[in-house]
Amino acid sequence: MKFGVFILGEKPPMLPGDEVYRRNLDQARAADDMGYDTIWIGEHHFSPYGTIADPFVFGAAVATVTKHARIGTAVVIPAFANPIRMAEQVAMVDAISGGRFDLGLGRGYQQKEFKKFGIPMEESTERFIEFVDVIEKLLTHESYSWEGKFSHGEDINIFPRPIQNGVPFYIAVLRTASTIDWAVSKGYGTMVGNPYIPDPELSKSLELLQQSHDKHNVDRDVSDTWALTTAFTNHDRDFALNYPRDSVRLNMQFLQQYAAPFERGETVPQSYQAYSNWYDTIASRDIDPYDKILQIPTSFIGSPDSIIDKIRVMNKEQGWENFILTLNKGGAMEQEHVLEAMKIFAEEIIPAARENAVKDAESKSRVDAGA
Repeated sequence: MKFGVFILGEKPPMLPGDEVYRRNLDQARAADDMGYDTIWIGEHHFSPYGTIADPFVFGAAVATVTKHARIGTAVVIPAFANPIRMAEQVAMVDAISGGRFDLGLGRGYQQKEFKKFGIPMEESTERFIEFVDVIEKLLTHESYSWEGKFSHGEDINIFPRPIQNGVPFYIAVLRTASTIDWAVSKGYGTMVGNPYIPDPELSKSLELLQQSHDKHNVDRDVSDTWALTTAFTNHDRDFALNYPRDSVRLNMQFLQQYAAPFERGETVPQSYQAYSNWYDTIASRDIDPYDKILQIPTSFIGSPDSIIDKIRVMNKEQGWENFILTLNKGGAMEQEHVLEAMKIFAEEIIPAARENAVKDAESKSRVDAGA
């Protein structure tokens, strides 16, 4: 069972951009000191919803202030970049970090970002599949030539070479069955989660993943699958439940104003049908959006004991093993409270969750043996 922290670089109005970066870098340093497995960094453009335009730049900075934790992207968007350039960046951060880099990749989901980069959103899947293949070939071959629909290269070689003999690839998925199936067929890991609100039906994504495992005759191992969660804790239960409210609401405002998967009234591309209910999900007024988030299984907000119980349910009943914690959703929480929550997770919640996972696995083995 592994735990990572998610850094998106959300910029609340009261903080200048340089302070956002400093705080996030301090969180990365603390995560490393506290023993977290991976520091995940997200890419976004043109809004305060996410200010890390280049996760490789930030990842290199994280590498210089950490020693043990892996550094991953969650995610970078190949469609917005030249695949040769991205392969060079991957190799460079892998070298700087001493071989601690994980490459998380996604198609992208914000129509506004595609428009401002001048890239048709309808091409995202084709570009994604082509560019991911090129990046992998460049990282694993001393020289590579190809002629694609969106890119080409002749006798391209990358220096420096990655330190790792095979940089791990992770693909961001929601419930697009074809994307999940493609990731499994390639042997890539997956990151599962709804990018705009914690997903109450995350188990459906895991079911699709397991169906693909069966289709491709691979072991149903989810050790390289991560679930995205929203997290905050404190020993004061009421504080833990109520303090994140304003910051999470700010995150929802960012989403409404800047981060729509598509503009209202516009046609949703066929490959983005999983996002078709976005406005209904975000704009629903039947319940406070924060209270709605608290009710979702992947919301790890509350007292340590309540979160330990939630993790146990996700692991025992659904099979999830690895969790990405979004500990400052909205970016407006005071740093001292974020760091304290990280510490409680690291010292109390994570050890207990791992111990429960071992006990439950042993109990299941005994039951299976008896059967």
